[in-house]
Amino acid sequence: MKIGCRSSDVEAEEEWESELALVRFRFPFRFRAPAQPEPFYEGGRIAGPMKVFRVQGKFRMGHMLAPFTLETIGADDHGARDTIFATLGSRHRVNRHQVWIEKVTEIKPDQITDPAVEKKLSLVK
Repeated sequence: MKIGCRSSDVEAEEEWESELALVRFRFPFRFRAPAQPEPFYEGGRIAGPMKVFRVQGKFRMGHMLAPFTLETIGADDHGARDTIFATLGSRHRVNRHQVWIEKVTEIKPDQITDPAVEKKLSLVK
């Protein structure tokens, strides 16, 4: 019992703490510790340091296969593939099964040729 407190105050405080613990149990996403940094989620995975990838392949454009070479950033090659699928789908309205990725290579930041990717990488760091 705290000094200078009535027993009813202590009981009310304990009851409030138990109700708060129940709310924290039911809704844990509302009560995260503010000291922990928020993880960056990409494609259902927690992403680490971002890397630059050059992706080469083909996609169906009408009755032809159009080759492409794009640069993107991602945590790993699967993240880069997902970004390429999303980019080609939004630009050319192709589905994932209409895109054939032949090669994914990690490149150094000084080998970047796309200024948009260079800008994204500078913002991520």
